[in-house]
Amino acid sequence: MAGWAQAVASVIAIGVAIMVPACQAAAARRALARERALKAKSMATAIHPDLVELRQDIERIPRAWDDFQFEIANGHQIYAPGAPDFMQINLPAGLQLGVEQFYVLGDPAAPDVLRVLRKVRGYGDMMDAGTTGKRPLLPADFRPVALECLNLADTAIKSVLALMD
Repeated sequence: MAGWAQAVASVIAIGVAIMVPACQAAAARRALARERALKAKSMATAIHPDLVELRQDIERIPRAWDDFQFEIANGHQIYAPGAPDFMQINLPAGLQLGVEQFYVLGDPAAPDVLRVLRKVRGYGDMMDAGTTGKRPLLPADFRPVALECLNLADTAIKSVLALMD
């Protein structure tokens, strides 16, 4: 009988030895997940006003292109070199963080924010090429890019808002 008691106690001890670390690891994973969620929510709360500001800045661009005076050259509408500053999209300071900072947002917010930032920077590169005379400023080139930036900004704002709830 003592042998049976010893065997049962050994099995229970092994079970406890397995369960305690497993429970501790699960608790650590839950704590890490809560910490990640809190960091993502904090980042989302911090950059949301900047995304809204960026969207407002982008929103005025298609109208600015419509209102800007153009000339006809080689049968195409072109804008004179040296487009004014109001044609530029200004990136708010809170969105000028390193790319790795946005990964804390997770999916889908991080990719959405990075897509809009990449497109805005591409628009800026196009404007730089146009204002330095490397290429003409064609509204057919810039207006669609500005509208795409606007759509991407809307998507990024929705993703960030979802994290804030």
